[in-house]
Amino acid sequence: ANGYEYGWEDCYWETTADDWIGDENGLDEDYHDQIDAVNSWWYSKWAYDFFLTEYGRDAYDGAGGELELYIYAGVPNGRWVGGTGCNLIEINTGWVGWDMMVHEYSHGVQFFTSYIGMQGGTGQDFSLRESLADIQAVYADPDEWLQGNDRTGLPGFVRDIASPEIDHMDQFNPDGTAAAGYQNSGIPSKAAYLTAVGGTHRFYLGTGLGRTKMGHLYYLCLLYTSDAADEEDSVDIGGRRIIKKKKKI
Repeated sequence: ANGYEYGWEDCYWETTADDWIGDENGLDEDYHDQIDAVNSWWYSKWAYDFFLTEYGRDAYDGAGGELELYIYAGVPNGRWVGGTGCNLIEINTGWVGWDMMVHEYSHGVQFFTSYIGMQGGTGQDFSLRESLADIQAVYADPDEWLQGNDRTGLPGFVRDIASPEIDHMDQFNPDGTAAAGYQNSGIPSKAAYLTAVGGTHRFYLGTGLGRTKMGHLYYLCLLYTSDAADEEDSVDIGGRRIIKKKKKI
């Protein structure tokens, strides 16, 4: 993307930012020594395989949709862009990672299903959107509970699903900023962690369902949790808080 980001009118098409470096058949050999290019090619393929193998879903739209992926983009980190002819992921330099790719791909699935948090803003729907994408990302990367810890050019991690900064509604940050929205995403993410492993959290004590059942359960939440839901609208399953979709009247 040469430092650019998408435009609603052109989606990178017919611009100097639209440099072709590969497709589903392979990567241009001129880019074989660029880790962002190599890893993004493999991770985008594996993300498709993950949703197909785990859930029988044929691409982000469920209909074999073609994904355009732009690296070296002028965005803060990574982003899904859907609609107006664009169905693409753009990623900044050094931000390519396996769980980052699954996270953004999950936003593509949300875009074509629940559409939660896609209207903009940084409220509870935004926090739920980010949490549900994080949960699929850590499920796809089964060795730990860290999101964003394997990026190509940056140390550390982005969010800790097992031990988030904010993990209960009595810590809810009402500031309304994007930073607060990401912090608040730790509340449903902690619920997902407890769903998988069990344990004690505040006054809850439960036995974990295991990582696989958790991943599949939260995939349904990803598909069906609407913007009408908030982080307090949930159903208690064995001491674990699982988001449900409100019925529209």
